[in-house]
Amino acid sequence: MAISKAHSQLIAVAVTSLIVGYFIGREHIKYQLSSAFASAAGNFAAALSGATGTSATKTDVAAAKDNAADYASSLRIYDWTAKYFDTFTGRVPGISFKVKNEGDRTVTRLKIVVYFQDANGANVAEEEFTPILAGGIGLDNAGPLRPGYVWQQEPHRFLSAKRVPSEWKEGATTVAVREVEFE
Repeated sequence: MAISKAHSQLIAVAVTSLIVGYFIGREHIKYQLSSAFASAAGNFAAALSGATGTSATKTDVAAAKDNAADYASSLRIYDWTAKYFDTFTGRVPGISFKVKNEGDRTVTRLKIVVYFQDANGANVAEEEFTPILAGGIGLDNAGPLRPGYVWQQEPHRFLSAKRVPSEWKEGATTVAVREVEFE
């Protein structure tokens, strides 16, 4: 029995759709796994510190947050690019950058927040990214970031900003350090 041209085309479209879906789904699953493992590791560490009697007081936590806020000025974010990147699924908003640790402490976790603005300069979205996560299971997380070291995204890669609306003016962003943890 011969396969008609229409059936051949239908099969080709189905196979192509499965391949594209596989790669898109794979990236989403890797992101979800990264988030789940990072959360589990944090919860496990918190449980261990509670079990060993090394829980922090409110004063200790406040002092640690102050130190982290002060240390943020020692982290230089540069070579910043915020634009629509061309991918096999279309144009995707994203960012690319480097971070240099100009301080004297080793950073084990760095979380940044990126604010995306419209043509009037008003924030229309924000997304958090964790480029440094020592000991974490992640896509592009690396760590620790030692004094004098530079973190950068792999060549030709970027961090996608999935929730940025079409009102965003390409390139209009501000970035802030949200959390810093040390070794």
